[in-house]
Amino acid sequence: MKEVLILGLIIILFGCVSRDVISEIHQSLDCGDFDRAQKIFNKYQYRFHKTEYLYFSGMINYAFNDNDESIRSFQLLLDECSEQLPDSLTARVLLVQVDNFLKTFEQQKAINTSEILLNKYSAYCDSLEIFKIKNLIKNIRMDK
Repeated sequence: MKEVLILGLIIILFGCVSRDVISEIHQSLDCGDFDRAQKIFNKYQYRFHKTEYLYFSGMINYAFNDNDESIRSFQLLLDECSEQLPDSLTARVLLVQVDNFLKTFEQQKAINTSEILLNKYSAYCDSLEIFKIKNLIKNIRMDK
């Protein structure tokens, strides 16, 4: 259900590329067919609005564990397009950013991003995500 809502928000927010293309990329990512998602993205990349481009670039790079590139795409998205993003999509991006920061051993950035999630976007996270975020913060602080 959550994925359907996110997909709907993406389609409404990003009007430059057809709904079918956005749906195909999103479905490919959800199904783990990252090569297909990347192929579709590359085929239409010049037709995407900047917000779409940065979002899908970040998600595809994340899917391929290119965490540094994913971080860059999402940071640009958050810095330059945040007014255009619904809170639920911002929460999703921040969740992925936390994981990106952990995978690149940037624990303080993971904590800072986690705290933003808890303080501003917890309504868009499920209880398991909130539990994991709180434990993450606690565990990183205990390791220091």
